[in-house]
Formats: sequence, C-alpha cells, structure tokens
Amino acid sequence: MNPVIRTSLITSAIFLLAICGLVQSRTLAQKNQTLSLDNKQLVYLPNVDKVKLVTLGFDNFASDIFWFQTLNYFGKEFTSSRDFRWLKTRCDLVTRLDPSKKHAFEFCGSLLSWVAGNPRDGITTLTLASLHHPDEWRFPYLRGFLYWYFLENNQKAQKDMELAAKKPEAPLFLANLASRLGVANSNPQEAISFLESLINQSNDAEARQALTEKLQLAVVARDLIILNQLIGQDSAESGDCTETNFAKMLNKQLIKSIPVDPFGDEYLIDKISCTAYSRSAGKGLEFHGKTAKTGLLRKKFLQNNGKEVH
Repeated sequence: MNPVIRTSLITSAIFLLAICGLVQSRTLAQKNQTLSLDNKQLVYLPNVDKVKLVTLGFDNFASDIFWFQTLNYFGKEFTSSRDFRWLKTRCDLVTRLDPSKKHAFEFCGSLLSWVAGNPRDGITTLTLASLHHPDEWRFPYLRGFLYWYFLENNQKAQKDMELAAKKPEAPLFLANLASRLGVANSNPQEAISFLESLINQSNDAEARQALTEKLQLAVVARDLIILNQLIGQDSAESGDCTETNFAKMLNKQLIKSIPVDPFGDEYLIDKISCTAYSRSAGKGLEFHGKTAKTGLLRKKFLQNNGKEVH
C-alpha cells in the first residue's frame, strides 16, 4: 500500500475513534451531571482493541502517532498544572500497540513513578516490558529500584537486581547493588546514582528536566546527612546549637566553604531541632517507604501504595 494512503487511512480511523469517544463522553455527561471536564478526557482516548480493528495491521504506525501525543501531553502538563492522571492510559495505548518500543516502556515506567507519583503503575508497566523483552536487564533493574525506594520492599528489590544481573550485557555493578538494596532503607546516594542513570538514558527534554528536579532533591538529602553530622560535632561542646553556624564551622575548618544547595541557595540551621535544611527544598528527597508511612506524606502514600504490588 502506498505510504501516503496508509498514513491517511490510519490517521482518519484514529480520528473517527476519537470522535466516537467525544460523542460517548457527551452522552455520559448528559446521564451524569457530576462528570467533570477532567474526567471526560479519559473517554476521548480510543480503546486499544478498537484501534487495532482499524489499523489494517499497521499497529506500529498507530503507536507512533499516540507516542507523539503522549510526549506532547507530558510536556504540556509538566510545564503547567502537572496533572498526569491520564499518563498511564496513554502509555498503555502506546506499548500495547507496539511492545517493541523499549524507550516507551522505560519512559513510562520511570515517569509514572517519579513524576506522576504512581509507582504501582510504573511497576506494572515495567513488568509488562520484561515479559516482552526477557533478555533486557534494564527493566528488572528499574522495577527493583521502584520496589526499594517507593514501597520499601527490599526483598523484591534485591530479587529484581539479582535477576537483572543475570541478563545478557548486564553491567557488573548490579550484583553489588543487589546486596546493598537488600539491606538499605534510606540512602540518598543510591537514589542519586539511579536518577543520574535515568537522566543519561533519556532523550526527552521534559523527562530529563523532571528527573533532574528529583536528582537535586536527592543531593539535598545527601548533603543534609553530612551537614547534620558536622552540626552535631560543632555543638557537642556547648550541648546545644544556639551558637552553631556555618561561618563558625568554616573557621574551625569543619567545612571548606559555606554550603550551597543544588538550587543555588544557602543551607540554614534550625536552632530548635539543631538540624540543617534547604531554603529552597526543605529536607530534600522524601523516602516514601520510610517517611510516608508515618509522616506528612502518609495520606498520599496510602492512596498510591495502599496495597502490595505482586
């Protein structure tokens, strides 16, 4: 079939499906006046099984179209309201039409977790990716890290890292990482290394920017661990930290310079708790597995991770 004709047919078919979705959403809205405009957006997305009926066997091409739309959707939301509620639906559409898209699986698995705040969906996506690409080490590697960081499931994290280490072309560091994640609970340096790896692998500008924000928060969390140890060392003589400041610590050669966070702002010392914090980022990257179960993020944690992921 002529490529131009093929493109026209598939694009027209997908457009018709979108129109059908629009009509369906209007019908639903008439039946339920409480249906919000945001909720209609899901109905506009064509069902993947219906798309396959009209792609004439060119599922890969249809997936390319939806992949382009998914990137546009992510970029638009990232620079505006950051409402990623339909990212999983879009990702499913892309990857089910063309499971060969390794980059789409990795993009979706990572950003659903780190940016959209839905690690369970990220794990599901990476599990599907592993089924389609059983020799690829990056998918169990990515999934294992999500188990460790978001769900505090060190056992599954270690199992995934060991699985990844056995794959063809797997890097040597995975075997060591498996043992570390098996016992580690809140180690910002592990998160820093992982996020740096994701950023280096990403070709999408918005994705790199979103992950870089998380990386900066991880750096803050690591810096604060070091600074708090030094604050404790400086204040040990007086028994409190009322006289402790970074200028004094600099004079005592406890630090080499006044510490600055990744956002270009100085770190400060809370005189009540005797701990450092960032003016720009507070305490830095939150470790969901530990802190969210008992702290301020408990409600969000329960919404996203209330049940065990198998």
